[in-house]
Amino acid sequence: MRDVTSQSRQPQVDKRRPAELPLVIDLDGGLLDSDFVQKTLIDRSIGTIGRLQCASNSLDVGVDYARLPYLDDVIEQARQARSEGKAVYLIAKASERVTLGIAAHLGLFKGVIASTIDRELTDQTKFDVLIREFGSKAFDYIGGSRCDQRILAAAAHSTLTSSKSGNEQPHSAPALGNNRLLIWSNALRIYQWTKNVLVFIPLLTSHQFSLANCLNATLAFFAFSLCASAAYLLNDMADLEADRAHPRKRLRAIASKQLSTRAAKIAVPFLLAVSILISIAISATFAGALLGYFALTVAYTLYLKRLVMVDIVVLAGLYTLRIVAGATAINVILSEWLLIFSIFIFTSLALIKRYAELAMRLDASLPDAANRDYGVSDMQIVGALAAASGLNAVTVISLYLSSPAVLALYSKPAFLWLLDPLLIYWIARALILSHRRQMNHDPVVFAVSDGPSQITALLMFIVVLAAI
Repeated sequence: MRDVTSQSRQPQVDKRRPAELPLVIDLDGGLLDSDFVQKTLIDRSIGTIGRLQCASNSLDVGVDYARLPYLDDVIEQARQARSEGKAVYLIAKASERVTLGIAAHLGLFKGVIASTIDRELTDQTKFDVLIREFGSKAFDYIGGSRCDQRILAAAAHSTLTSSKSGNEQPHSAPALGNNRLLIWSNALRIYQWTKNVLVFIPLLTSHQFSLANCLNATLAFFAFSLCASAAYLLNDMADLEADRAHPRKRLRAIASKQLSTRAAKIAVPFLLAVSILISIAISATFAGALLGYFALTVAYTLYLKRLVMVDIVVLAGLYTLRIVAGATAINVILSEWLLIFSIFIFTSLALIKRYAELAMRLDASLPDAANRDYGVSDMQIVGALAAASGLNAVTVISLYLSSPAVLALYSKPAFLWLLDPLLIYWIARALILSHRRQMNHDPVVFAVSDGPSQITALLMFIVVLAAI
């Protein structure tokens, strides 16, 4: 087995509860549409030709991973299993290289089981491999209607993607259907609003906790969130065709046609107008910062994200601009220490995201992304820059704690030195998780749902309160 996350796996068949059993998904008719696999070139390219690829890494089967006919409900079941802490594996008769490419493209699998130069995986040998890797009744299984009955019998729970066998049917992904609230929540990417809590940082660091300041900071949060949602809708309309060819992004509201482009075109100016009205109610300076953020976001979406390192600088700038706007919302002077720290830490996070993307492509022997000016050969320098920028952020905090400026705001500044080890831990862990291919999302969004990151953020907050 090839482990996508570069972690060793030691099955504990007798000790694991049913909820902890790994989920194995069959590529051939399980993850991919079975009719398409049988009737098109895909059956030959990821089968016969794909196995030849094991002997020659230079052979290109021409598989476009973004356009394969993935089954949406199976992808959603894999996501659900991952969210429940289950390990998800992909098994295929295709070559290990092609299977790794599909796994890296989807970003859902812990490891793959596929044909290698020493072992050709067939319908008959899949059973033997699964029993050897996991044990009988020690894995859950999703496959096509042509699945070997022995595999179905050996699995603790089995699901077929076709009703021809009369076995259990896959549960559909939670459909948005006619629930307009969920459709709009998906389109506006409400979960991304967590990034906008950065506008509260000047309130926390300046200790100006008046009712008016708290109200203005809250209004600033909603103004930025609505503005960001308008930018997301623009992005989804601009990338509509590309999203529909992508196995995950095609589930977005506009790409999946659950929300019309006409509705989105109406929503964009409405959201932007509301956010501007809120910003004007705060101050003209804040409104200017908000409009600058929107303009830069649109420029990034349409062009700047395709320029090497320019995209990193812009991303760091967009995060830092939230903090600057937060300072203007409560009318405080932004500390130069906070500004410098923000630039370094957000540059590090943007580089970590790029590093993870390049690492995935390297493992799966994927070509360089057409819409990014980075290659896998850049991975080492990107990782080095991420580490250097992150540690520079720690250095900035240390210099700040050694300066007279800290004495004016904190009665017990010695507590603040605890921020250094906490920040070093979080940055180093983020880099390691990216190296292990376990951070496939924006690091800021990842941190919101990551337990250790949440604990680290809470400890930092407690440290700051203790120092005031």
